[in-house]
Amino acid sequence: MNPVIAAVASPRAFASVGAAVVGSLFTARLVGLLADQSLTGFPGDASSLTPQLVRSLPTPMRDLVVGIFGQALAPLLLYLVPAVVVAGLLLCLVIEKPLAITTELAPADLAH
Repeated sequence: MNPVIAAVASPRAFASVGAAVVGSLFTARLVGLLADQSLTGFPGDASSLTPQLVRSLPTPMRDLVVGIFGQALAPLLLYLVPAVVVAGLLLCLVIEKPLAITTELAPADLAH
């Protein structure tokens, strides 16, 4: 694989995998917390939640669902703090190299 492509693709791949893992953990926590609550009159199940459905819920139930969203998301964001700190420390080790304004190819290499 071309090293330039690998250098560009790797961070994107890691970011995609990280977002998928955080999304999966959030969904699992949300479904678990919603199942623990007795939501009498809740239309559908936890996997069918949409912003429109939450807006259409009666105020007490909507407040409960919004609170459960916060309970599901806040710990996940706190779990990410160490990863962000480590990434920041690693970023301090990156050596800044200015972009080249000339190529280092010999004239014979340019003929190809």
